[in-house]
Amino acid sequence: MATWKRLTDIEKSRIEIDLDTIAFMYSNGNGTEIHFSSGHTLTVRESPEAVATRNAT
Repeated sequence: MATWKRLTDIEKSRIEIDLDTIAFMYSNGNGTEIHFSSGHTLTVRESPEAVATRNAT
């Protein structure tokens, strides 16, 4: 079952991602760069700790 998380991208748009599709992520300045299993990347404003929290927001 997918675990969805609502985050904010660098343009301040609200997005939802499936945490189960994340391959790895790391802190990138004031946010987090997320790398997905598909090869796509996304930078969000939240910290890696906030992204990793399984509680849906």
